[in-house]
Amino acid sequence: MSPDEDDPLFAEIHHERRATVLELLVLVIVAALGIAALFIRCGHGAPDQRPAPVARIHAHLDAIPPITIAGRVVTLVAWLDDPEAQVRCPSVEWTWEDGTRSAHTADCDPDERVTRHQEIKRGTLGRGEHRFVVTFAAAGRQWRAERGVQVV
Repeated sequence: MSPDEDDPLFAEIHHERRATVLELLVLVIVAALGIAALFIRCGHGAPDQRPAPVARIHAHLDAIPPITIAGRVVTLVAWLDDPEAQVRCPSVEWTWEDGTRSAHTADCDPDERVTRHQEIKRGTLGRGEHRFVVTFAAAGRQWRAERGVQVV
């Protein structure tokens, strides 16, 4: 048995159901537009418009060997990884454990593009724990690395 369409109660229920469906449709459209705007703002929607990632430059310092016997030669190797060869002729400053410093400026061609700048120091150390710091500097920027050596 179907309800009578002329019945005022049926017309009111039918009208409310139609209004609810329209409100739901508008809510879904607004939510979809909001999500799309969020994806575009985060860069997910346009990969060609995102800036290229900048390669990070890192300073490193290794001691060979890191643990040794007194009187043996220790080699300190410091290097600056520069994947995009942005740094030209960096200066190198060593800070020794007694607070003294020694600096070195490379005698190099400023137009030379290299991805690794390296500096090597060798010496013997007395017993104890020794800390070394190396700082690379170029064009107003600095990169620093630290390393400890244990001598027994």
